[in-house]
Amino acid sequence: MRHQLLYEVHDPAAYLAPDVVADFTSAQFDDLGDDRVRVTGVRGLPATGTYKALLAYPAGWAGQARAAFAWPDAHEKAKATAAILTRRVEMAGIEVAEWCFEYWGVNALGGPTVPPTDAEPPEVVLRAAWRCDDERTAALVGRELIPLTLSGPPPGFTGMGRGGGRATELLGIWPTLVEKDLVDPGVRVAIEEIV
Repeated sequence: MRHQLLYEVHDPAAYLAPDVVADFTSAQFDDLGDDRVRVTGVRGLPATGTYKALLAYPAGWAGQARAAFAWPDAHEKAKATAAILTRRVEMAGIEVAEWCFEYWGVNALGGPTVPPTDAEPPEVVLRAAWRCDDERTAALVGRELIPLTLSGPPPGFTGMGRGGGRATELLGIWPTLVEKDLVDPGVRVAIEEIV
């Protein structure tokens, strides 16, 4: 229950809601059994003069591709392919604003927190993702991986997965506060019948 209560709460002592500023640090929890929990003791302050708002804005285009590599040296093959891909894209004159490489089977979930090991993974999936300023450029990046299916690090390169020419529009998020007197609190639903 505590985890769910604090999910995406920036400041548990001053959580802004439309009608109150809640202080979740004062909460007391009682397990009532049968998947029921009583929450008591939550304090709060009067509401602020603002609402929270998340505004979305265009943030470029993304693409991704995946390739799997078999033992031996699966991780080294995946890293080499990532390096070859970035070099091919650079040589083609394609401008990438941001790269992300994940090595599934090695450290994709834990990143730098994964403890070092001498164990060699039997297979590794390289997930390459990129962000570009426009849709056409993002689509071109994935095409640079296709020739590596025949000329990349052998043996064991297989599968492309999603990508190789498709791009997805990205939205950035800007959190802000909006004065309440600027917001119409009413909800109107328009129903139009099509005959």
